[in-house]
Amino acid sequence: MSFGDGYSDPALRRIQRQPAQVIQEARDGDLVSLNDISHYLPIAPQLQTQEVLIMVLSHLTESKLQEAIGNTSLECIYLLTKRADIAMIALGAFSFIGPQDSFPESLLSDSWPGIFQWANILVESHVKEGTDEGQNTLEMIASALYFLALYGVAFQSMMSATPGMVELATHLWLSEEFSSNPERTQSPFPYCSTVFYAILDKADSTALNVVLRTAGGGAHDIAHTALRRLRSTIANPTPSFPIRAQMQISVLFEMTRRDRPSFDLRRAISSNDGTKLAVLALRCFLTVPLSEVTTPAVRMAFKYLSNLLDADEGVTNVRVAIEEGMLGALIDISSSLHLLGEDVRGLIATIVGVTVPSHLIYHSVLCAFESKIPQFEVLEGLARDHRSPIRDSWYQMREFAMKRFMMRLKFDRSPDAMGPQITTCDQCQRSASKDAFRRCSGCHVTYYCAKECQLAAWKTKHRAECKRKKEECAKKAVKRKDRLFISHIVVHDICHNSPTLEKLAARNLPGMPLSQVGFSVDYTCVPERYGVVDLSSGSEPPGYVNCFIPSGEKCMQFRMIAKKSLWTEGRKLWGAGGMPNLEATLNRSSETYTIVDGVDINIERPVFYELIEEPEEPTAE
Repeated sequence: MSFGDGYSDPALRRIQRQPAQVIQEARDGDLVSLNDISHYLPIAPQLQTQEVLIMVLSHLTESKLQEAIGNTSLECIYLLTKRADIAMIALGAFSFIGPQDSFPESLLSDSWPGIFQWANILVESHVKEGTDEGQNTLEMIASALYFLALYGVAFQSMMSATPGMVELATHLWLSEEFSSNPERTQSPFPYCSTVFYAILDKADSTALNVVLRTAGGGAHDIAHTALRRLRSTIANPTPSFPIRAQMQISVLFEMTRRDRPSFDLRRAISSNDGTKLAVLALRCFLTVPLSEVTTPAVRMAFKYLSNLLDADEGVTNVRVAIEEGMLGALIDISSSLHLLGEDVRGLIATIVGVTVPSHLIYHSVLCAFESKIPQFEVLEGLARDHRSPIRDSWYQMREFAMKRFMMRLKFDRSPDAMGPQITTCDQCQRSASKDAFRRCSGCHVTYYCAKECQLAAWKTKHRAECKRKKEECAKKAVKRKDRLFISHIVVHDICHNSPTLEKLAARNLPGMPLSQVGFSVDYTCVPERYGVVDLSSGSEPPGYVNCFIPSGEKCMQFRMIAKKSLWTEGRKLWGAGGMPNLEATLNRSSETYTIVDGVDINIERPVFYELIEEPEEPTAE
């Protein structure tokens, strides 16, 4: 539907020939004239004036609202409400021509209380209506609010601070569910999402909690709605795809900001393919050269993706982003980064220089990175532009990854890469080698010492839990392999850096025997940061190693105790050119998680160390 549909040409000709008379009739409350103005305003220059704006605002005053509320005449109430309804559509039509210098901001700010109160009443009415026509009107109400938000940050902030505005914007955003098909609405531009984003952008830190309360659902319901809309837009592209997707991603960006509680909402988006969709949208935007339309969309996609890479447990999001083609997208955009703005260039530099390299300590992330190497050979020619600000960081990341690849090969060749191959019969609890036991063919993770035990377990319990155990244990197995690989890397890095660590011990702990000196490694930095630990008090045993591992919203504190002295093993390495035996060196390891919400551990490291809690005693797996 376009402006003017259903209206005869004589109506437009009358506006063109007698604009003053039509405007006066509309000012006096004539519904036909007011309706004609609301529909032809975007294409009739005679109507794009301050005079018409004042006329429109005259029907959206607080006094007119109070008159309608206090009136007992149904006809009078209908006329006042209908005029306000059409006037709101006309105000929305001004968004198609944008803010005008000739329109004083004070005119709009003085009218804001009435506009807001009328908008609340009209939105509630049209949401209940649930028709295509009602949805079109909701879009125009949103476009009216968008027109006001265009008048600068101060005006937008005033709107966001108005009590009840976040609730109103939430209702408008939820109403867009009905108009998921852009052909049903007057404009392909998603005004409801745009206003929702604009209000959240300037609202205070409680805004997302207000959204959840207003929507009446949980975080997963809101996340599902936001992600489903983006997924639908990507799957069914239209000429307006970049704009629609950009606004939907903008909403997701606001919902995943780290400086906003609700962390549940960010985690819900993270756990429902939020990262996968972010990369998919980014790749869709980059199928064509950057333009005035696609550049803002690419900017917002990177900002949203950056939010997710350290959301929830972090490592999963980084792995998924790599698997879905994030690194290829970075190569594609490398020569055009100057178009994206300094803030986004900084985010991309962090992704390439810190986020991805720091997560290559995880076996799963390293494997995902390695699987993309063949594509890099083809694509990297695009990244050799000397003007690209990520060029050096990119090749440093590649060099860093190659070193980790060699360590992964050695680790994977070890028969004990997944730890001791001892298991327990799920029925009788007898322990023995996995090779001596039978394994369930359904879940592949439950073992039995004999056929009799397997049959008994299937009848009593395993039939009901087989599928669930397969899913849970598969996730646990991947995490366990990551942890064992981290142990491998830690021993490797400490032994290879033992000369430097000896100098550090002599400087920081002079005169202390190395047998009473432990190690600390911070893998949240790139390159990692090493330190020494005083063990003379006996609070920690000899061979103690304390590591910090990046893990999204949490930091994993990884503790190890070596059977053999890593100082001795390091000297052997440097003396003989060998590599310490990992299995002979490690004694035990444990991980404790400390939530550090609101702190970027890659930047505010002193704050992070102040927040870190004393780890609990390790528990047996």
